[in-house]
Amino acid sequence: MLLKIYNPSGKLVTATQDFSYSGAAMGEKTISSTLLSAQKLNLPPNSYAEFRGEKYLVRNEPSIKRTSATGIRGDAFQTSIVFTSKQYELVDCDFMDYVLNDDMYYTGMDSFSFYGDVYDLCRRIQANLDGQYSGAERWVILMPCKGYDDPQPVTNIGWGDRILESETLQISPSNENCWNALTRSNSDFGFFFYLDTAKKLIYVGVEYPEFRVENELITFEYGKGNGLYEIQRDVEANTVITKLRVKGSDRNIDRNYLRNESFPRFTQNLQLPVFRDTRHQARPTDYLLANQNLIDYFGVRPGSKTFDDIYPSIEGMVDANNNPIDTIGGVEDIDDTIKENGDLVQSYFYVYLYDLGFDINEYLTSEDATLSMKTGYCVTNFKIVEASPLSSADPHYADGCRWKFRLEKDVTSSANYILPSGNVKPKKGDKFVLLYILMPESYVTGAEERLEEAAQKYLDENSRSKISYTVNLDEIYLANRPIVARALKEAISMRIVDNELGDMEADDGSFYTVKSVQNLVITYKAEQQIPSYQITLAEKIISNPINRIENEIGNIAENVQNNGSQNTVNRRNGIRNSRNLRALRDKIFDTDGYFDPENIRPNSIETGYLAVGAKSRDFTTNKISMKAYKEDDVFKVSLSTGYINHRALWWGGGDEAPADVDKFTWGINDAASQELSENDKDYYIYVKAERSTGLAEWFVSTDKLQYDFDKDYYYLLLGVIYPVQEDRRDISLVNGMAYISGGAIYGDVIKSINYVDDDSNEGSMYDLNNGKVRLGNKFKGLLIDIVNKVFLLFGVTLEFKNANDELVSKIDGDTGAAMFGKGANTFSENGDVSLSGGVHKFNADKSMDLAGGNILYDLLNGLRLMGKFESNKDGNCIVIDPVTRSLRMLHGDLVIFELDFFVNDSFAGPRMKFYLYNMQTGKIHTSVYIDGGAIKIQKSDNKVFFIADAYQSKIWIDAESLPQGRDNAYPREVYMDGETLKVFRYTD
Repeated sequence: MLLKIYNPSGKLVTATQDFSYSGAAMGEKTISSTLLSAQKLNLPPNSYAEFRGEKYLVRNEPSIKRTSATGIRGDAFQTSIVFTSKQYELVDCDFMDYVLNDDMYYTGMDSFSFYGDVYDLCRRIQANLDGQYSGAERWVILMPCKGYDDPQPVTNIGWGDRILESETLQISPSNENCWNALTRSNSDFGFFFYLDTAKKLIYVGVEYPEFRVENELITFEYGKGNGLYEIQRDVEANTVITKLRVKGSDRNIDRNYLRNESFPRFTQNLQLPVFRDTRHQARPTDYLLANQNLIDYFGVRPGSKTFDDIYPSIEGMVDANNNPIDTIGGVEDIDDTIKENGDLVQSYFYVYLYDLGFDINEYLTSEDATLSMKTGYCVTNFKIVEASPLSSADPHYADGCRWKFRLEKDVTSSANYILPSGNVKPKKGDKFVLLYILMPESYVTGAEERLEEAAQKYLDENSRSKISYTVNLDEIYLANRPIVARALKEAISMRIVDNELGDMEADDGSFYTVKSVQNLVITYKAEQQIPSYQITLAEKIISNPINRIENEIGNIAENVQNNGSQNTVNRRNGIRNSRNLRALRDKIFDTDGYFDPENIRPNSIETGYLAVGAKSRDFTTNKISMKAYKEDDVFKVSLSTGYINHRALWWGGGDEAPADVDKFTWGINDAASQELSENDKDYYIYVKAERSTGLAEWFVSTDKLQYDFDKDYYYLLLGVIYPVQEDRRDISLVNGMAYISGGAIYGDVIKSINYVDDDSNEGSMYDLNNGKVRLGNKFKGLLIDIVNKVFLLFGVTLEFKNANDELVSKIDGDTGAAMFGKGANTFSENGDVSLSGGVHKFNADKSMDLAGGNILYDLLNGLRLMGKFESNKDGNCIVIDPVTRSLRMLHGDLVIFELDFFVNDSFAGPRMKFYLYNMQTGKIHTSVYIDGGAIKIQKSDNKVFFIADAYQSKIWIDAESLPQGRDNAYPREVYMDGETLKVFRYTD
């Protein structure tokens, strides 16, 4: 294919057959090429090329390299040029505080805050785009709408037409463009979006379309004539969670939340319902488990998640008449008059609310109760001065309102204006939440249920492997099907049939997978008649902001835990130490006076300071992988996305190093793949970092480039790819700095000469930054990874010796057999375990013998204990004592029940004692004794009330304790009538 390139006036400047298209779902679409010419090409910004029916523009002046005089050679000038799609019109449109049809009443500022769902976000994006693009150039956002099969313009979707289930969030943009605002629909709300840049349509919350051509589903399968010749299945490591620990926000939570007599602990955050139900346990359940099949497959993989947006709230609740209680029911007229001295005539105003279901005055805290507006013209916080219930004669009572709140106007200096005033006032239907109050129990349990629902959804999404596929498509297959080739694009759902790697089963028994096209790379070369295609398929795609990388930088702290990157504190320390060590060079001097730089002694060098490296290469990498490989007799290099964390350079310019540590980080948002066609030459891997922003890209070349030769970019050398040797190309990293000062060595990584970073896991390495150590290989070696909490030994036998060189413990690395305690403890290969010289034995047949035979257990005879047994150390417990031959139940120091037995020459039998205590005094109220065949009941003064003696066939009752006369007796009760014992039977 010939790519024709025109200047802004439409005049053809040049054409090329060597170029590459790269497109990412929810990311950039670009065309890049290196143009060779005998003369300098005049290609200013807004020069363009047409590709697949769409115009791609030059945004920045291209980079030009000159190698000879003009006109001498056909490659005297090498122009590196990048064309971008129309999506950059969204980048060039600022995201300001405007709303459809309501622009006059909003601030129009570039830093603002608003509450809303994904529809509200898109309506604001549409309002800003409409202000800059109109007519045929207008962009249209399309979203799902009630009553329509196809998505509709967001301008036509009212409140009742919204069908995407989207929570309401507070969005606080600052100096943001419309593209970055659009990425929030994914990063903040979790919905996919995609653009039809040719038609200037934006689809939000719409499923990616299936790959169809003329309504025919297109599938690909491995093998000749089936569409693809290579498929690689990649699994993101350390992302599966099968046991999720959960908690919610601490907002609106009482300090005595969940506390009772059996659970005295303070719990500051909202908990799951199961936590409330298991408070009586020593460790209440604060987690959810994945499906048992997943646990059986992956094992228990712990993770944690705090849902800061879930707390007891009136949001979404309705009263008995179905009125939404989180909306304003009415607003009293507001006086905006200001006195001559500047005071307000009315420093407060009144709003009317529906039935909240509780009296807010009973749930106040030490903080000022606040009504926080979430929608409307007055999105700010108002202090609640007074809350009073309405009577039937009050305004808005007939409309369903039951409360009148007196709110203090917002006159804070930070706002620099008074709210409400003029037309900027709350109105009926505006939404709000209540802050800094406690909430009734029903709202708390409702929040717990919402927390469980959100946690279960999160667990369902993260209890399976995150899988992506890199697929190389068959060029001949696509060349024979040009309609299919033209329809192939990012952000479509593609079906790959593969019986080995597929995760879904078709009706015919075959297996396949359906994933979204995350990245699409099409490469055209003059020496090849047809282009090559490479795609990356992913289950979950993440949006990529353009021009700013705040979203990704903000996730670095989380990546520390999951990916072993450096956190902000570590990077700040690295930047500071690197700066100090470079300055140390000028502070060191020869204290001994014998160092001769012109005649260095051949056998030794003595110096107080030594630095190895270069300022431009003083950076570390995060999540970057590089691979040189051979494909169809051609060597290639594959470079991933990721970050670099520099310690000497920063983006944004300026002579003073910024305090913002994120300014030292560049993000590489697009992976790259490049042929290494000149087998006898070195290739250099550069990170091409924009000087004005935090964006970077890959640049691979045989040229040796100074890092600052380009006024717009830094070319930061990361690695060297060696010429072909032994039918392979190796890569060496050259980034980082090492310093020796006195007795200290500062650096990033120490590696052995035989170290290789591939599947062989050969060689030794110590990553000083991330606390990672690797010795040996995957068959005989050691791996320590502090960040990911990994300590692994491969085929290594551990031996421990004492000061006398005696072996005291040993673990065999091949069989797992072990010995501890100088032979006293042994772990045999067959599974038998003996501890403390045979005092404790655990046998392979699942029987055990502990404490020298005092505890025995086997599958046939069960458990037998010889010795004292106590169920708990403190509190309620059961004690079995073989010395006293007794069983006792205790409550602290109080004996509740006691059982023992007696044996003499004539009899053997049990003795039982029951005690009833007065918990106010801690003394015995009554007691019952059973001794063989006798029962005795006593009162608190040890006075016997009743005895039943089977030995002597007698019953004794303390007659003086019985009531006198039948009038004082219960029906069928024994009572005293003078000196006579009678039984009263009620017959009336």
